[in-house]
Amino acid sequence: FQSKRAASTIYFEAAGGMRCCDLKLGTGKLAQKGVLVCIHFEGKRLNGKVTESTWTVASSPPCIEAGRTPDFPALGEGVLGMRAGGRRELIVPPRMNRPGVEEIMTYTIELITVSIGSEVAEP
Repeated sequence: FQSKRAASTIYFEAAGGMRCCDLKLGTGKLAQKGVLVCIHFEGKRLNGKVTESTWTVASSPPCIEAGRTPDFPALGEGVLGMRAGGRRELIVPPRMNRPGVEEIMTYTIELITVSIGSEVAEP
């Protein structure tokens, strides 16, 4: 599946059959497995309908552990290899989505901060 918004951009395959496309490369710290990252994200159905967005409801971005989010594997795996300040589109199969979501979804994620130990790095 290719996104209409980024159809001319190169996608790569990630964990669980997820497809990823870097929309904007960040210049900050690298998100590696096990580090705490704060992100904004928006989820859409393939018809373009937005199902959730932290940009519109969260006063501060939610923080997750990169590579280790069993309740929402796509977000945890999707940030791996990104740098703070980057933006990535994910095409997520049902097995990588939240429990109970049985359809392919697209997510746009923006990596806001990467915390390594007691250090917090912003773009």
